[in-house]
Amino acid sequence: MSETDIWGENELRNNLIAFVIWEMQKVSQNMINSASLKLLCISDEISKNGRKAFENLRSVRIKKLTTGETRKKSRKN
Repeated sequence: MSETDIWGENELRNNLIAFVIWEMQKVSQNMINSASLKLLCISDEISKNGRKAFENLRSVRIKKLTTGETRKKSRKN
């Protein structure tokens, strides 16, 4: 194996590591953005409807925990 082959392998490995780190950062940022948006929506709902909204959110959460249900429910406007 020549010195150039080793250099090429090291460069390839370093590029792959950099790519994986970059992808992980993107995923992490998307998760943070999604969580922030959800918190903003919950906050908005509570500020509009007060305690009733909080109780509705809490009951949905309890139902999900007890039934194991994870799909989103569609809201009727």
